[in-house]
Amino acid sequence: MSTIKVNTISPRNTGETISVNGIALPNAGTLANRNKIINGGMRISVRGSGAATLTETYPVDRFEQAFSTDGAVSFQKETTDVPAGFDFSIKGTVTTADGTVGSSQGWTIGQKIEGHNVTDLQFGTANAKSVTVSFWVKSSVAGVYCVTLRNGADDRAFVSEYTISSANTWEYKTITVAGDTAGTWNKANSTGLDVIFCLSGGSSKQRAAGSWGTFADCTSNQTQILETLNANWLLTGVQVEAGTNATPFEYRNYGDELARCQRYFTWSDDGNGGCYEIGAAINSERIAGPIHFNQTMRTTPTITIYSNNLVAGKVNLYNNSSVNLGSGFIAGSVRAAGYRFVTDGSGLTAGTFYSWEWSADAEL
Repeated sequence: MSTIKVNTISPRNTGETISVNGIALPNAGTLANRNKIINGGMRISVRGSGAATLTETYPVDRFEQAFSTDGAVSFQKETTDVPAGFDFSIKGTVTTADGTVGSSQGWTIGQKIEGHNVTDLQFGTANAKSVTVSFWVKSSVAGVYCVTLRNGADDRAFVSEYTISSANTWEYKTITVAGDTAGTWNKANSTGLDVIFCLSGGSSKQRAAGSWGTFADCTSNQTQILETLNANWLLTGVQVEAGTNATPFEYRNYGDELARCQRYFTWSDDGNGGCYEIGAAINSERIAGPIHFNQTMRTTPTITIYSNNLVAGKVNLYNNSSVNLGSGFIAGSVRAAGYRFVTDGSGLTAGTFYSWEWSADAEL
């Protein structure tokens, strides 16, 4: 039986370090809701297909990739290549190499954190708190890589370097950044803090590490894996928390994590068919009725209508034949939307029921 040794615990606001088996725990604030990142364990992938694809902007919910037009990258959700303690990761693979990354070219993936969720950091004031970023990472190309914190206006950034020491080996990294006492930091429902992992970045995206300054993704030491065909990079266990200690990864139950993701993107079901909305045609051209979102959304979302087999811009008749949608009108709020679909021509039958699926997108 193992022995757990706990340091003498005084009031938790005294600044005394508390540790269990040598692992530092928070010494101020709450033990729960430490992680500013949503879906840091890469479990929720309602938005992404999970399969390798060149076009998937969100391989898992809340993590958005961006890459240059030179070269091509395929991202996917991984269920087997993971470090101990995790079931999922995301994996990016270079499918078309860019021989030399141009000055404005690059490849990043990261998460925009809503301003409401980072107000306690007090960035932009004299009381700005330090932030610690921790994560598990693996790549086929060893070398120096970068993590950048940026504001929503992209005019304040702090670039940090970390080193992948051994190719094809999961490694745990922690980075602590002093809070920014300057700049403008959103504290409402727009981007409050952008956390960016850089895989390649040209000269116009580079700046020295270690201080707050203007826009940047990386330093000149950045490993340019976009230049290597079939090179890969994997990530999981991402945590961003106040303070100078990297605490153990905060595991949330599935329902809580899913609900957090659904504030930014949600389907009428999980995106795999079988669950849909039903409404009756008012006349030969119109269907009207409500849509209720799974969670209160960040802002009024963009709504897309799909047939039951997920073809955008169509609705289905009860016999599963589909009808094209033409111009239409959807008005709504963060809780629900009223819809009025207009078909191409006069393809509807008044009083007949039709079905469809929908997605609502309120991402940052």
